[in-house]
Amino acid sequence: TVAAKSGDGILSKLGGGLASVAKIAAGAAVTGIGAAAAAMIGGVTAANKWAEQLDSLGDVLGTSADDSAAIAVAIKGVGGDVDGLTAQFAKLAGGLYDAKGELGPTGKEMEKLQISFTDANGAMLPTTQIIQNVANRLGNMQDGLQKTDRMTALFGKSGKDLSDTLAALAGNGLEKAREKSKALGLSIGEDGVNKPIMMGRAL
Repeated sequence: TVAAKSGDGILSKLGGGLASVAKIAAGAAVTGIGAAAAAMIGGVTAANKWAEQLDSLGDVLGTSADDSAAIAVAIKGVGGDVDGLTAQFAKLAGGLYDAKGELGPTGKEMEKLQISFTDANGAMLPTTQIIQNVANRLGNMQDGLQKTDRMTALFGKSGKDLSDTLAALAGNGLEKAREKSKALGLSIGEDGVNKPIMMGRAL
């Protein structure tokens, strides 16, 4: 089905780890490892890599495990680089305010673009809402020098490569990614992130 093909496409882009389990099991006879044991080891390794990626996203963006999964699925769905995005959004967040608590370079750029990153009381919005606001403003902007300049000002030199990612997150894109991550079993919650990491360290 179309849905199944879409799911397979996402899974194949998630670092290849999940897709490699069958290959590991197939080669078990050669190494003398039981197929079930080999598949288990491969599965743990893949789960550990996914958990670590979600953990890293959460550490940088301050997102929950499920929000991190949705963001990762959206990025991978357009062939984007999840690790690269964490650095890009860290650059954006780090420049919102300067050491004196005044607007920094990215904060001024956000203000110029009329992209909200604080609520009515001046408190910082949740990261997912900031990402959504940025995506809504820039995601559907026509490609060209102006868009490139805006993305570079917000995310650094590599920001120019975020066009597809922002387009995928614009509108209800993040919510669709959240639903897809749940359907694919990739939305694993905080325990689902912590347990594979601990298990991987124990192996």
